[in-house]
Amino acid sequence: MVLEKRVRKRKPVDPVKQFRDWMKNTLRRAFFRYWERTKAIQAARVDRGLYRCADCQQVSSIKGHHIDHISPVVDPKVGFVDWDVYIHRLFCPASNLQLLCTVCHTAKTAREREERRLYKTGVFKPGRVMPEEVRQKIAESNKGRIPSNLSGIQALRKRPVVATNQDGEARSFDSISEAANTLNLSSGNIGIVLKGNTKRKRVGGWRFVYKELKND
Repeated sequence: MVLEKRVRKRKPVDPVKQFRDWMKNTLRRAFFRYWERTKAIQAARVDRGLYRCADCQQVSSIKGHHIDHISPVVDPKVGFVDWDVYIHRLFCPASNLQLLCTVCHTAKTAREREERRLYKTGVFKPGRVMPEEVRQKIAESNKGRIPSNLSGIQALRKRPVVATNQDGEARSFDSISEAANTLNLSSGNIGIVLKGNTKRKRVGGWRFVYKELKND
């Protein structure tokens, strides 16, 4: 009995997409050696090995930080134009670069991706009045995200939280910062657990939830 050899079917390769992906990866690697990027890192330096996030203002080590373009490399309203525009916006001055922690960078990337999707699908375009139902959908999708303005961030971080360990001990704190300082934990990791966007449920053996506030 002769067994037929199975032939693995491979998806056809799109040469245009293949070249575009290769080009983007090559330019991104070159951006890591860009001198204006180094200036942005030095501007965020607080002390040796410590850097400040431009959004949440938290100070931590360089690990977990990202250099972010304040104006995205690909404008969500326009999309990809050509390589000249892409290179010009990628290798921008240090004034358009900022250092963000992982939490803030992830939130900003998600907002830009949502904005790009809205412009691409035609749900929201410049000069048009956004329908009320679309506003409500965007408001629902933004629930739990860290606000981009500093005053909103401070208000969120001052919200009371409750921490519970594996032994059932519960402790209340007036803010995330107080919980982090008392339990010697990272306030950024506590914020990730509170947002509930990942599978991570505990920080240092403690589970965190926001304390329900009673309305008078």
